[in-house]
Formats: sequence, C-alpha cells, structure tokens
Amino acid sequence: MMSGTRTLMIIVMLIVAIAPTMAYAAYDAPSSTHYEVTLEVDPERHAIKGTSTIIYCNRELIALDSLYLTLYPNAFDEEGEAPLIAPASVSYPEGFDPGYITVDVIDRTYEVVDDTFLRIDLTDPLTPGESVNIELNFDIKVPHLTHRFGYHDGIIYAGNCLPLVCPYKEGGWVRHPYTARGDPFYSESAQWSVSITAPTGWTVASTGTPIDEDVGESTFTTTYVAPDTRDFAFSCSERYEVATLQHGATTIRSYYLPGHEEGGVRACELARQAMYVYEDIFGPYPYDTFSIAETHLGAAGMEYPHLIFVDQQYYTSPHDMIFEVIIAHEVAHQWWYGVVGNDQVCHSFIDESLAQLSTLAYFEEHGDLIGTSYYENYLRDPYDRARKEGISDIIDRSLEEYGSDYEYMVMAYWKGPLVLDMLRWTVGSDEFYDALSDIYNKHTFGIIDVATFENEFMTRIPEKELDTFFDVLLRSDSLPDIIAYEATYDDGTAIIEPTNKVMVLPVEACVTLEDGSTMTVTGMPPLEMNVQSAPVSYVLDPRDRIVESNEENNTGSFSTDEKRLPLPYAPIGLVAAIVIALLWRKRS
Repeated sequence: MMSGTRTLMIIVMLIVAIAPTMAYAAYDAPSSTHYEVTLEVDPERHAIKGTSTIIYCNRELIALDSLYLTLYPNAFDEEGEAPLIAPASVSYPEGFDPGYITVDVIDRTYEVVDDTFLRIDLTDPLTPGESVNIELNFDIKVPHLTHRFGYHDGIIYAGNCLPLVCPYKEGGWVRHPYTARGDPFYSESAQWSVSITAPTGWTVASTGTPIDEDVGESTFTTTYVAPDTRDFAFSCSERYEVATLQHGATTIRSYYLPGHEEGGVRACELARQAMYVYEDIFGPYPYDTFSIAETHLGAAGMEYPHLIFVDQQYYTSPHDMIFEVIIAHEVAHQWWYGVVGNDQVCHSFIDESLAQLSTLAYFEEHGDLIGTSYYENYLRDPYDRARKEGISDIIDRSLEEYGSDYEYMVMAYWKGPLVLDMLRWTVGSDEFYDALSDIYNKHTFGIIDVATFENEFMTRIPEKELDTFFDVLLRSDSLPDIIAYEATYDDGTAIIEPTNKVMVLPVEACVTLEDGSTMTVTGMPPLEMNVQSAPVSYVLDPRDRIVESNEENNTGSFSTDEKRLPLPYAPIGLVAAIVIALLWRKRS
C-alpha cells in the first residue's frame, strides 16, 4: 500500500528526473541524488532484502558513461579480510560468519569491481545537468558480528551497508576501500525515502523522520524521509525499549536494552545538553529527529546522520564520564560529518578532530574544572604519552599514510583537537568560534577539505599569518618550543621575553612575586605587567595549552639589571661588576 506522503515523494523525484535544465541551474546545490528504498528485515535468515530507485543528476562539467555504487557488505565475505574494529576472537561471537550483498540492476549492464563497488554502464552518455534513473534489487546477508554492520543478542545493526553513489571528484569516481582503520567513508548529501518492514514486536531505530506506518498481520512497515542526508543506517530489535525527549522541534529518541533504562534515559538527556551547546556555538541542527541506539559495536560509538550507535558495555555505568564523552562526541559528529562532510579517507582528521574540539567546548560549558579534566585526561595526557613512543607527528595524512591504527588515533583524536585548541588560543575564542560557525553555515550539507578550513581563518584574520601555523602543525612533525629566555624587573614593571624556535604564538605566564602571591599575564611576546611586589620567577604556558617539543625550558627567574642581560649571562655580569669595584677601590 502506498501512502500519500510516499506518492508525493515519488512525484518530487520524477520532477527532478524530467527537468534536467532545472537541475543544472542548481549546479551548486549541495545535493542532487535521490534514493527511494524499500527494506525487509528477516531476523530468521539474518538478512535484509531491498530495492532501490536512484535518481542521479550529473553535476559535473563532462558527460558520464557510467556510475559507481558502494557494495560495502562484501568487505565481510572472506575470513581474515574483514575490516574489523576489534580482534576476530572478540568480533565473531561464534566464529567467522560471512556478510555480503548480492545485487541485480534492472535493464542495465553492470559489473562488481574490487568486490565492494558496482559499475553501472549507461546506455547513453549522461550530459551535464541530465538525470538518470537506476533501479536495483539487492539481498544483504548480515554476519554474526559485533561491528557497525552485523547482528548479536537479538539486535540487527545496519551501518554502511546500503548501496550509495560514489562521489565524482577531479575527473574520476572516488572509490575508497573499506578498511579497518578509521571511518573510511566519503558520501554526498542526498534526498532519502526509505520504507523498512520488520516483524511485529520489533522496534526500529533509524536515520530519518517516520512519516507513515502500515501494520500487517505479522509485520509492520514504517516509511522514513531524510532530506539532505549523506547516508542512511538503522538498528532494530525486539528487545528495544525507548526513551524520548524534546529539544525544540527535534525529537530525541534513545533505544536501549532491558535493564539499561537509566543509561537509555541519560543518553537522551546528555544528547539534548550537547545539542544546546553545539547549536549555540556552531548553528542549528537542521533535522527534526535524532536517535541513539544501543548496539554491539565493538567500539565506543559510531556516527550516522540523525543516528548514533553506542556500545552496550557503557550503559552499565551511565554516570561515568566516559559515557558522557561518547555521547557528546558522537552528537558533535552531527555537525562535523553529518551536516558538514569531508573525505574521511584523504583528510581523515577533519571531522574527528572537530568532534573532539566540540566535546571540549561541551565540557567547558560545565565549568573550568570539568573542562580541564576532559582536556587533560582525554586529550593532553594521552598525546604526551604517545609522543614518548616516537610516533610520526604529522596530522594531515590519508588513512593509508598513517603508520598504524594507533598513530591515526593519536593524530585525529588527540593531537588534532590540541592543535585546534592552540588555534583558538592564537586567534581568540570569539574569532575561532565565529569562523567555525561560518564554515558550518556556508557549507551546510556540503563537503569541506583542509584548504577550505584554513582559508576561512586566514581570510578572516590575515594579520595572524596563520599559513605558518597550519604548515607547521598540520603538515610537518615540528612543534613549537617556548623558551624562557629573558625576564627583567625595573621600577614596578616586569617584562618577560620568551622566544620560540618555530613560530610566534601568544603565551601565558604565571609570575611568582616576592610576597608569595602570583599573577598571570597573557599575550604576544614580550609580556609586560605592573607589579606591586618584586617578581621572583615565572612559568610559561602553566596550563599546558601549547603543544611543545620541549617543556623543560619553560621556567625562569627575573633580573634587575637595567641592561636586561639574558639570564645565562646575568651572573657573569654581576661578578664582573664586583671585580671592577674592588680593583677601583684598591687603586684609590
């Protein structure tokens, strides 16, 4: 039975398909692909049967003779080759179980390429601005696997498993293989209408807004719409219970397992708190639904548009800080990945580092104490430990260029947000967040790369000469080194002149005075302050906000020599003065 809403969606899709000139006029629009999908979940077979009608508009400047679609479930069809998040002994509860997708494209020639991609040949070249309809049937075999894609303990989770049109970039189709490192995905925003049929008694957590439901004797079908959305995922179970909260026009739903009600309700509350913070800083969340689904992920959390997966192990201690960290981080991905996308393979750090920086901002809203706790325990301390292990320190690399999964984690999750925090420190919090808000609003439903990010800051704040900042901290393994070089005191004025071997940055100094009190001064060197008591010593960057190559040279003492000799030479000058005085006295 076709509902009125579904009929309207088909009419809209057909209008786009038969009006290529209108589509071409909207060439700069962030999305032009439409998906109408039907899915039937079969828990007995552990399978998902589906159909997909894809309307693709050629937004390039050249004619296209083929399309490429993803077939990512095939990455799980061979033992030892699957891109597992955790070791195989943990990921497969009962030993290896294959996952795959079989596809039949209606009335077109096609070929499976490299196992995880589908090339569809077009009858006639698709010229710029023209659209084409692609129809396919598919059957997905879901593996018994704890992952983004799999089933376990009565839950089926379907992440990154629906066929998507690959992005076309720089004269070719982008076909990133599904690897175990990071989130190796890259997709463009599209318009979705998806109908999911599941057995009666089951509950579905999904991308999109439910707009219609048909109830049969043993099944029910829910239709979801998801405008301007770059992927579609869902999770379903007959065990799910649901908690609901409202955040403005957005309904937040939390799907959790029996016995985890406290965690399920808290997930809702934390998501709403995070949305308040991110909307205030970056801009509005543009969808009217957001869902959190408890799954057997094998990792902490995973983001999808309008939906996040959180591993079941964290629901047993929902008041631990790690649970809040996971929720805040994955909600941040709705802004950085969901609304503003990036190539998560070629520039893998962008969305992860921005999500981590956003999480820092979220905890700072709770107060300085918890903000500092997150900064130290989840960013700075892990990075400092990793540096001692001698890893490569270059952030802006593709996934395959990292030396290991651990090195990717260090750069994307720890050093990346630390560098962003240094950028905030350099340009000022207001300018920093204004720039991020502008990026978010200018590129809503679009794609950014590193150049887009850098140009926004360099254009807004040209006087800061940020090109050196980005070159050094994103594309080299050099780090700044703030050195306590010279500090003088004369007639109530203390002046500190630190040096930096790599780049000029604002510096914070904590000064200890002779009366035992302390004062803090911040700014571009030299640092000058008026003091009521003579300064004795100082510490540069006392809160460790600058990532340095050497922190052992951040302390110094003050000289009262009016010639302001560098500290290492001050004692020599004093001895020389005494000797000269004695000789003069003897001569007299």
